[in-house]
Amino acid sequence: MNRALCVGRSVCSMDWHPELSGIFVASYTFETLSKHANKQHNQSAQPFGDALNRMTFKKCTVLLWSFEDSLEPLLELKTIREVTAVSFCPYDGELLVGGLSNGQVVLWDLKGELERVEQAKQAVLGSSEYRKQIRELMEYPAVESIDREVNPAAVSALEHSSKGAITGVKWLPRNYFCTTTGHLKPHAENLHRFMVTTSLDGSVCFWDLDFTMPALHKLIAASKAAQLGDKTMYQRVNNLFFPTFRLISEIPIIATVIDEAIYLSMPLESSTVLTKRVKHQQEAVPTNCTMHIKLGSFMGQLIEVSWEGYDFEQGALVNDELVKVLRVFSPIHDGPILALERNHICRNVFLSIGGNVLAIWSEEENSSPVFWRKKSMKVTACRWSLDRVSVFFIGLSNGDFEIWDMSLKTFRATVCLNLGSEALTTISQHSLASARNCLAVADHNANIRIFKIAATFVKPKPDEEETFRTMIEHELARKSKQAGWVKGYYERNAVVIQDQIQAEIDAKEKKQQEAEQAKSNAANTTDVVKHSKMQEIDKRMPLSERLEQKYQAKHFQTLLRKLMARRNVSPERMARQMRPEVERRKFNAEKREAIATNISLAKSDFTSVHKLLRPAEKSVPIADETDRVEKISKYRSDIADYRRIETEALEVLRAHYLPEMDSFVEVLMKSKERRDKVCINVGTNMQHLVSYENKRSLRRLGVAPRTLLEDLKPISEKEDGEEMLEDDANEEP
Repeated sequence: MNRALCVGRSVCSMDWHPELSGIFVASYTFETLSKHANKQHNQSAQPFGDALNRMTFKKCTVLLWSFEDSLEPLLELKTIREVTAVSFCPYDGELLVGGLSNGQVVLWDLKGELERVEQAKQAVLGSSEYRKQIRELMEYPAVESIDREVNPAAVSALEHSSKGAITGVKWLPRNYFCTTTGHLKPHAENLHRFMVTTSLDGSVCFWDLDFTMPALHKLIAASKAAQLGDKTMYQRVNNLFFPTFRLISEIPIIATVIDEAIYLSMPLESSTVLTKRVKHQQEAVPTNCTMHIKLGSFMGQLIEVSWEGYDFEQGALVNDELVKVLRVFSPIHDGPILALERNHICRNVFLSIGGNVLAIWSEEENSSPVFWRKKSMKVTACRWSLDRVSVFFIGLSNGDFEIWDMSLKTFRATVCLNLGSEALTTISQHSLASARNCLAVADHNANIRIFKIAATFVKPKPDEEETFRTMIEHELARKSKQAGWVKGYYERNAVVIQDQIQAEIDAKEKKQQEAEQAKSNAANTTDVVKHSKMQEIDKRMPLSERLEQKYQAKHFQTLLRKLMARRNVSPERMARQMRPEVERRKFNAEKREAIATNISLAKSDFTSVHKLLRPAEKSVPIADETDRVEKISKYRSDIADYRRIETEALEVLRAHYLPEMDSFVEVLMKSKERRDKVCINVGTNMQHLVSYENKRSLRRLGVAPRTLLEDLKPISEKEDGEEMLEDDANEEP
């Protein structure tokens, strides 16, 4: 094999033949989006290198491979630019479409090409076997006379194509077509051939590959190709055909999810050998198309957009419309979204990768993904399994290949293999039934590895789809409840949270002001030092040199204006041209200053977060050891002579006078007599006490009447006044 075709290149895109098993096409480019996203070099460097040098001196490689020969490609497809996206027509194996790095679309007609190359190979093997053996004995290089090159059948018009590299090619179902006013409409009888391309310039183009537009036929009739009757349709529309309709977005598009065509394959013969080429019959699956598209951008944005179309023609050759953003998904990715993959069985679930994050989303929820994991390395490729709803494959920038089976575990990959040191760029499962267990994995070193997947990752499990849907619904319900609780918490504690946020903002502003003041003071000090140094230098310089420097500083602007006027250079124009560079330098200086400020505040931020997450525990005061020693020494003698202290205390108690009592009853009776004497002397109501004693004695005997609640009457103020007058009258005599 001629290694120069792909040396130094990476596999940018690949696709399987829709009818023949074991055949796939791959495009090779010097730069890929995953490689550019994984780079850590200067931002001013060009993302795609020296394109002019490559266009002039390098080949743009697109190769068609077969399982029968892993060293020699079947076909070498020629093109004028690097092919960044390639796709077979799912219902026509003879049509191959490629998206170029300059935004054009190239078509290859493969009708009869495979048969021509195989017949030539058989003829060479049969007629020149003896000559080949002689050359091998004489150590001459083998000369191959097989023409494997295929020229493009047609290329789109440059002025009407996209202005950026094509990043994706999708196909609409055959019963749907796009009008020139931008409406997607179904047609039950006629079969159409429409595809959709996305580009880095933010455009989404709809192409009619049946070339039925009246405006295109007028261009064909006016061109020179119409005068040649033996030309094919592809040759007639070469450099003429253009999109039917174009959508305009303000973000650079890398990946997209649309309602594309789905086909099931049925082999026409049974074979267990993977290298044997088996022809398949395609059967379309009914699919509904809506005017909604999900877009993943180079900036890490994931949005869902729609368009309405026009009611009338707008008078342009290609009508375009600015898309309307319906939903913005949660910004969870920390890098460009390199791929969006819709689940082939559960159509409302899709997978996204960007930066170090892989996420599974549901179309019903955009505030957060259903499932996401952050890897230690950048995720560069992904693919859903075509047979199992809960299995997907991912590739990392360090060459790791992982298989995730969510029915077994969701916290880490089920299988992890390292395929080398280069990043994996593309993962693709064979779409035909006879080779469904084949998986192609490509990397940055132009290698394409074909794996045979284990049966456990190919054969669906019973009730797997229902289990997967239940898991998705359960996770969505959990997230909804959690969001409701968080919203309620913020509503209940809105004032406290707002005060905390405001306090943090005030503290940061105060620190920034202090830092700016310190910086200004340092700058003033530096200026003073520089001025003093300049004065010292001026004193040392001769008078003539000092006068010359003053003259140059005074008349520098005048001389500069005269020089620019002589060379016809406009100061305003130069200022406009220098403005981006000046703004860039200013932005870099502000960015470095902000980074330094954040780094200086890292310690205080860590301390505040640490206090918030782990509040300080109450410290138990530790008694002073000296006080304890003093107390022990003070009472040590008394504790040691406890018997003596006890004897002295008993003698003191015996010396104290206490009256002798016969019994405890006698003590109580004497106490009662003393209380009665005190009550009589003070003037207490003895009548109340006597009645109380009588009632208590009657209750003990069981003959006292019960006191009811209604018998109790409150004492009025009038009765209270009369009692007081009676007491005064009794006291007067």
